[in-house]
Amino acid sequence: MKHLNEVQWALERRLNREKLDLKAIHRIRLRGVRSNDGQMFYYVEGKMSPIYKKERNLWRIASMQGGNVVLQAGGEVVGAIPTGLPAMQSIPLNWDMLQKLLMTALALALIGFMESASTAKHIASESRERLDMNQELIGQGMAKMLGALFQSMPVSGGFSRSVLNYYSGVKTGFSSVVAGLGIMLILLWLTPLFYYLPIPTLAAVIVYTALKLFDLDTIRRAFLVSKNEGFVAVGTFVLTLLMAPRIEVAVMLGVVLSLLVHLNDTMRTTFFEMVRDENNEFIEADASTAESQFCYLISVVRIRGSLYFAKGDLPLL
Repeated sequence: MKHLNEVQWALERRLNREKLDLKAIHRIRLRGVRSNDGQMFYYVEGKMSPIYKKERNLWRIASMQGGNVVLQAGGEVVGAIPTGLPAMQSIPLNWDMLQKLLMTALALALIGFMESASTAKHIASESRERLDMNQELIGQGMAKMLGALFQSMPVSGGFSRSVLNYYSGVKTGFSSVVAGLGIMLILLWLTPLFYYLPIPTLAAVIVYTALKLFDLDTIRRAFLVSKNEGFVAVGTFVLTLLMAPRIEVAVMLGVVLSLLVHLNDTMRTTFFEMVRDENNEFIEADASTAESQFCYLISVVRIRGSLYFAKGDLPLL
């Protein structure tokens, strides 16, 4: 077992080193020069002074395929997209795989539900419609189970697509049917047209829809209702920015923060002893209350705060 751990450690170290080397390679920028006989040469930008006329384009190493270096000028593009529809496949199940994927699956399920819930609540508040979260969970579960048969990623109601649909004027779920048919047509015949689509174009759509969800008024109202809830909202937002692209970790930390705040609020239950005033009404006793106002047989108390039983309702005997 010791030798196996050493081999695994050495393999991980080599893989990490290769990742760092690839990052360094992708950061290299090249200039092209054409010689008098028409041949093209490339040199590292800033490392030498070419004797021939240099090109205006700044090239970078996009990939290395079969010993050939693929150069690319400009920004990132989508590149080649596989053509055709995904085939239905069986799901191999074994205990070792379940053990490895259990915690990851739970985290993805929680994050997917929270993302869908927050998006659905935002759209429901904007459209003044009633939201049934139980039905939302059933729909998510069915979509995930069916998608797993086609090797799809875990699905959920996303910020980009749902909010984009809403602000585009979509009124019913039939838009998803139209979108699905459109994607089928694209996967079958139109994928070559997206090769040179810049990735920043896709990012612009996501940024536009995400900005619609950034509601400062909601955060301000959260501070007015409860400062702790406001700090949780701001803290989760800051963690999401700092830990990107590991958004799931930031969301989990936000859930933990919210749970700690909830426990802190519910654990601070206070009791006040009640006495009768001159009008024979109950008031809270304080340091100025006379000793004669207290009854030595019966004490009436008021509970200020949350008092609940986490295991459920208990019968009153």
